[in-house]
Amino acid sequence: MKIYSKKGDKGKTSLIGGKIVDKHNLSVDAYGTIDELNSFIGLLKDYVEDKKIKKVLHNIQLKLFSVGSILASAGDNNFSEKVSIEKKDIEDIESNIDNMNDHLPKLKNFIIPGGHKISSYCHVCRSICRRAERKISELNNHYQINPYILSSTEAIRGTTSLGFPKPYFGYASPPKIPKTKAKCHTCNSANAEIMNKSGKVGNIKTKSD
Repeated sequence: MKIYSKKGDKGKTSLIGGKIVDKHNLSVDAYGTIDELNSFIGLLKDYVEDKKIKKVLHNIQLKLFSVGSILASAGDNNFSEKVSIEKKDIEDIESNIDNMNDHLPKLKNFIIPGGHKISSYCHVCRSICRRAERKISELNNHYQINPYILSSTEAIRGTTSLGFPKPYFGYASPPKIPKTKAKCHTCNSANAEIMNKSGKVGNIKTKSD
């Protein structure tokens, strides 16, 4: 299977079934966003150490392949019968969300993205998934899409919105750098506290204090 066409497509591409469309066609935009989401979930998975979470993410990637394929068929019912997203697929994802959510404290505020590499990648996946939902919703105005397609992206967004709790990784925030007391060479004070490995000096007390 070649990964290039040699046709000089001039901004055109073909959907499943052979229909030629512009590369900015809404169907192409929708399944392209799903592809982008799948790629970032793969990146997230590479940083996760817990085998259970890796498996959850891997299964989501497989479902996203099905979602992307269905969107690329542009409503071709013959293809949709071969590749489908079903209610059970949604229930499996939601069950995983419930299991992980049991380990989290009750959410009281909006969460600012960041704080840890894994958490940050979760937020990237979540925001891309939101965009995918918008594209699919718009596409649904042009032809009827399997309702479980939109439900699946909503459930996937719910998974990445968790940011993943501490019990699954052994850490939920950046490791704290231990403090140690050391002699300050600049002020000749024995009470200076210096942060290990950071180069930051704090709470320095000089003789004049």
